[in-house]
This record gives sequence, C-alpha cells and structure tokens, in this order.
Amino acid sequence: MTKPSSSWRQVAAISSVILLAACASQGQQKSEQTAVAAPAAAPATPMHPSIFQIGFDSGKYDLSAQGKQTIDEVATLFQDAHASYIALVGHTDTVGSVAANTELARRRAMAVHDALMGTGKIPAGRMEAAWTGQDEQVIQTANGVPDARNRVVDIFVIYEVPQP
Repeated sequence: MTKPSSSWRQVAAISSVILLAACASQGQQKSEQTAVAAPAAAPATPMHPSIFQIGFDSGKYDLSAQGKQTIDEVATLFQDAHASYIALVGHTDTVGSVAANTELARRRAMAVHDALMGTGKIPAGRMEAAWTGQDEQVIQTANGVPDARNRVVDIFVIYEVPQP
C-alpha cells in the first residue's frame, strides 16, 4: 500500500470528496429516519479520510499484483471501519496527447472502481470515480516527460462524521 504525501491536489480532492460524502450522507440519513429499529452502534472511526494510491505502468490501466493487494486492503477497511464513501481520481503523466491521457485516466479510475465493486464489500452508490488526465499531477513535469508518480489513481476512503 502506498500513501502519498500531502499536496494541494489532495487537499482540494479531499475537500470535494468530503462535501460529496456529506451530501450523500444527508440523503442516507433521511431514508434511515423511517426505519423502525436502529442498527447497533458502529465502532469509532477516524474523522479524516484514509488515502491510498495505485500506480500504473506507462500507457496501461490494468492492475498490478500490488494494485490488487491495495484493492483488497481498501475494501476490507471500508467494510471493517464502517466507512461511508469512496472517491477515486485517475491521473496520468504528460506523455501523449491531452485527449489520450484523459481517456487513460478514465480507464484507470474505472479499473479501480470495478475491482473494488468486484470485492462485494462496497455497496452500490457508495463510490464515485473521476479523472483529471494530466491536468493535476503529483510532480509537475514538462510535456512529454514520463513520471511514474503521476500515473496513479488516488483512493479516498471517507468516514461518516458523527452527528452531535
């Protein structure tokens, strides 16, 4: 499992994801209010998102053995920690055209999405995938410069904020 260092890109993504998760949580809370019996209290969970990263080979969107291991870790964490939401953001380096990189980032994000859903541990509607292509990089590089640190999908596991 690889945890990236903090960057402006992650701060912006986390802020967006937390806002999306809060909106999704509000809709879920409204439907849960009509339930007759409340479920057992979930164990305490972290208040900040857990962040993971899956790397990819240049021009590829298939998961490596380490990527598959990270998928299993994320799915188990989501289930065991009673997380509420997962957000995925696909990225590329600057090798290739902007259009091709946008499509490659989409395929990477969807590969991670499909693998996580395939575990059976993530309920439908609890995950969203987005992609930026080469527009938001971990390491800023000039056009055409390959850098494995930019060929990633960021995974944000969001925990529901307890209501006072």
